[in-house]
Amino acid sequence: MLQHMSVTLPKFLLVTPVWNDSVRLEHFGVELAKALAVSGLNLTWVIADDGSDTEEVEHLQRLKEIFSQIYSDVVLHLHPERSFKGGAIYQSWQQYPDVDFYAFVDADGAISANELIRMLNCAANSENIDMSFIAAVSYTHLRAHETRHELVCRLLLEKK
Repeated sequence: MLQHMSVTLPKFLLVTPVWNDSVRLEHFGVELAKALAVSGLNLTWVIADDGSDTEEVEHLQRLKEIFSQIYSDVVLHLHPERSFKGGAIYQSWQQYPDVDFYAFVDADGAISANELIRMLNCAANSENIDMSFIAAVSYTHLRAHETRHELVCRLLLEKK
């Protein structure tokens, strides 16, 4: 007799910070939404606007609707005051205290959507993943060390 076991997928929160950056997001966002749609990940994708001007916000709202037609779990956070990239990311992360992994990816597609999904799947499939070796460092430091190993550190900054 087969027993059905319920597998609970880890919950991810992926934030893409933007500030007057909707044109770059428009190109990468469709690629990312398509990759997320077929990934099987339990993931909420947040586009975190960091105080862009009115025209940009309107464009982001239209983009969010387009992306949502491809991948349903897309949220747009409109932060009214500029807090810079890290501030926008952390503000969005703080709104989701019950996720297992917090991640971010830039709107420019410097990391392909498929590579992002591959790394998130590695994290999801790792039992008892030890993140204790990751120390808090500046974003500039992480950008300067984009080896394959360090790239994971850039994307997966915290595990609950």
